[in-house]
Amino acid sequence: MEYLFFLCLVLFPAIWIISLFILNKWKHFYLFFGINLLIIGLYFYLIKYTKIINSEHDEYGLGVIFYNLLFLMIHAFLGFIFALFYKSKFSQNVN
Repeated sequence: MEYLFFLCLVLFPAIWIISLFILNKWKHFYLFFGINLLIIGLYFYLIKYTKIINSEHDEYGLGVIFYNLLFLMIHAFLGFIFALFYKSKFSQNVN
């Protein structure tokens, strides 16, 4: 089971970088990048300063760390899906 976690941990930066390469010629790329940074900051803020996660018994803070990684992985995966959708839509318009 830990291999699956480490595989995801290695794959999400790769997926994120691939998404950036796919979207780098998009005219709204910088707006998209800025909004995504704000969303990631909001994730971190909500996890750290609100009671979304029950961290009463999280003695070492591992739950917070894993929730942060989980949200980053989900965010990178959704960004990758958006990049693939954009790429397929753009390639259809060119042909």
